[in-house]
Amino acid sequence: MANFWYGKGMQHFANGDVDWASNTIKVALCSSGYSASQNTDEFFSVAVSGGNIVAAGVTLTSKTNVLGLLSAANTTWSSVTGSQVTQLVGYVAGGSPGTNDYILFNDSVGTNLPVTPNGGNITATWDPTNGIGTLMVAVRDRKWWERLRDRFKRDEESGLWLPEPTLTLG
Repeated sequence: MANFWYGKGMQHFANGDVDWASNTIKVALCSSGYSASQNTDEFFSVAVSGGNIVAAGVTLTSKTNVLGLLSAANTTWSSVTGSQVTQLVGYVAGGSPGTNDYILFNDSVGTNLPVTPNGGNITATWDPTNGIGTLMVAVRDRKWWERLRDRFKRDEESGLWLPEPTLTLG
């Protein structure tokens, strides 16, 4: 699998339901028992109900959003024991697992996953240049961009400017 933004999470960003700066965003450590579905998984309860959480979500701190590049301070889970960690799952916290929106999935964190807990701390060191991710990278379908551009295209100035995206698959 690859790192990705959950489709439903992107939908919540676009609808204004998720605010990176003001919402409590947490990241949990998960085992291989959780099989992520990018376009259908919406709530954190999917991983929780399967017993696939190795370490509970830790709140991201010092979050920044610069031109869609999302970043945060490195994240540390303390005294982790249990199953091998194969993935990180980010979600918006604040309600029950059935209402906590998934936003990101990461199964590499560089190349340091999987990791086997030994009772010590596990730290995710986010990329200093690329942060946790860029919102624009989640939109990989050029046809989607073309449909959006065509929908808002007018003969007169519309006030909406959509740059031609440069998409990099990571």
